[in-house]
Amino acid sequence: MLFAYPESTRLNRVLPKSTIYKNAAPSSKQRELLTQQIDKIVWAHKLASDTLNIKAHADLPEIQVFQLQLKPPLTNISESLLQYLDKAIPSALIFEVQSSAGVQMIACLKHINQNGTVKYSPYLYGPLANAETERQDLPISRDFLQLHQQLLAALLPHPLKPGESLGEALDRNQQLEKLAKNIHKLEAQLHKKATQFNRRVELNQQLRSAKQAHTALLGK
Repeated sequence: MLFAYPESTRLNRVLPKSTIYKNAAPSSKQRELLTQQIDKIVWAHKLASDTLNIKAHADLPEIQVFQLQLKPPLTNISESLLQYLDKAIPSALIFEVQSSAGVQMIACLKHINQNGTVKYSPYLYGPLANAETERQDLPISRDFLQLHQQLLAALLPHPLKPGESLGEALDRNQQLEKLAKNIHKLEAQLHKKATQFNRRVELNQQLRSAKQAHTALLGK
């Protein structure tokens, strides 16, 4: 899942790590990871009212698209680095992580509190795509808040239900993930031949309840 950002939004500006450090001092571990994992940070696109024909929103006036080029042979980035960049840059961020494996869109819903602390939703990961993959047009949006929500909604492992907000969908997806892990755990316990009969009955009841809850949350 990659989006085609209009040429009017293109910046392609390399951001030295020292510039990022000025906005938020990294911990020694974060600085080490930045050195080990990221080869280059490119401020690729600025989605704002002066670059895109969409209204600014009081809660979200702009969206920035950062391309993070990983050092080979790495194909995955540490989430602590994504959180550090989200803290250092106050705008909403969309990451495109580039490696030898391809390009992956990653983003989260973040809220900056008045005291400067940042609350993050779980990160959402798009599928790995080839750099030459055809990109999708941006969704039609009334303002940048709606655009950001639509971009993140495209990354949800389970789609939005009718009338569901992005925050509600994120909570539901977390619940589905926990239930899926519990189902896997219960099934593994049931496969153990040494499990006593009474315990197997109990596990089967728990498994049935977990599967019913999972199905209900999926809306099927």
